[in-house]
Amino acid sequence: MEEITNDLPEQLSADLGGEAFLARFISWDQVWRSEFVEFLKTGEIIRPDPILADTRMRLGWEYFSELTYRSHTSQTLEAARLIAAEPFTAKVVSVAERLPDALREHVDPMIRMDELQARMFLSGLLQQMRRRGAVGHPYVRLAMERYKKGKGPGYFEAMIALGLGKRQVLPFIRPRRFAAPLPVTLRSNMEGYEQLLRNHSSNWYMDWADRFFLSGGVFSGAIYPQLFRKTFDLLEAEGVVRRVEQQEDQALSGYVIEPSAILVSDRVLRLCCDRCSRQEIALADDEHRIGSPCTRIACSGKLRGDEGATGNPHMQGLMASPRNHRVVAREHTGILDSDKRRELETQFITSEKPWSPNLISATPTLEMGIDIGDLSTLLLCSVPPLQANYVQRIGRTGRRDGNSLNLTIANARPHDLQFWEDPGTMLLGEVGAPGVYLEAIAVLRRQVAAYTSGQSRLA
Repeated sequence: MEEITNDLPEQLSADLGGEAFLARFISWDQVWRSEFVEFLKTGEIIRPDPILADTRMRLGWEYFSELTYRSHTSQTLEAARLIAAEPFTAKVVSVAERLPDALREHVDPMIRMDELQARMFLSGLLQQMRRRGAVGHPYVRLAMERYKKGKGPGYFEAMIALGLGKRQVLPFIRPRRFAAPLPVTLRSNMEGYEQLLRNHSSNWYMDWADRFFLSGGVFSGAIYPQLFRKTFDLLEAEGVVRRVEQQEDQALSGYVIEPSAILVSDRVLRLCCDRCSRQEIALADDEHRIGSPCTRIACSGKLRGDEGATGNPHMQGLMASPRNHRVVAREHTGILDSDKRRELETQFITSEKPWSPNLISATPTLEMGIDIGDLSTLLLCSVPPLQANYVQRIGRTGRRDGNSLNLTIANARPHDLQFWEDPGTMLLGEVGAPGVYLEAIAVLRRQVAAYTSGQSRLA
């Protein structure tokens, strides 16, 4: 994970070149920057520092978030069951060999746990930490060091410490409002942390520990502080986790997994719970996970191999397609002067640069008389007023090769709903003869306005 978040953005920047890298990967909330605005006008990066470095850092953060606290959402590679990100198996095995004896010696001699159970316990614990964002990205670690009681980790101060000033290169984390990294802690009442010892039915970590230790003959909840502390001591000694302390009070501390200890691989083992059908994913060599308790809270099922399961074919297709590119949208309206409109049309038709517009949001300015190139897809936000309008608008697509897709949204108003119920008359595109009603108030107003403006110029 450390190589992905730090080295991959550097490699992409070198391979693509500064201009293509910036155009493709600058985040949506950084396009206001003057360096980028100038770049769109000239096609050159006049001041490459610090905007390229900032873009590389932000891209690394996006990789980090996809592999950690956003990994369970529907559009990630892990949710598509294409990759797994777990601590190196050898490190987990090393800790699992020592954990049972260490717990019996330092926590409770009645604990009955073998090495396989220890591996299952550690794997589930570390998997949950990673998926909740308890991973030591520099931004997270610095925020933990600047923790403030009642406010949580100091992400604003961490951004300053990283030398980012007030440019908001990294998103400002608000654990109360949005998804956020959640380090774990043995303390209570630490805002922005996952409290391991919180006595509540929704505490995943306590539920997970109960699976292994209540069934093993240990019934006293008093052992859990020492149990988790000894577990983290062994993990820290192996270089799997790190204890991060608040700068002024070492007792205010939490744990995160070291990014260098996490392996990201597309060689995966797909698993499924035999009771609730929850789908899991692990590294291919983590076969000890078969038979492990389901990681869904309060589920009594066991994980089994999901034979025949494959990754999400839609996501696989997207990853394999050479046509993945950034959407660059521009407006085409009558407000633009003619030179800017022609420039936009030319860029859309002829330019293949990554920062050239490839999506146009237009008013009826594109309805007639404009060749918009190889436009293939059109989305009408309402049903046009007349068949002639419909024919003119969809006629913008497929002019070069006949390849076109036209979509029309029918709004909840009588005109649109009429053609929603019976679209045939609109789709036929019958164009009636044009007519002008000289007594129409709209025509008269325009004539009066034209006449009076002409008279004023003559005067």
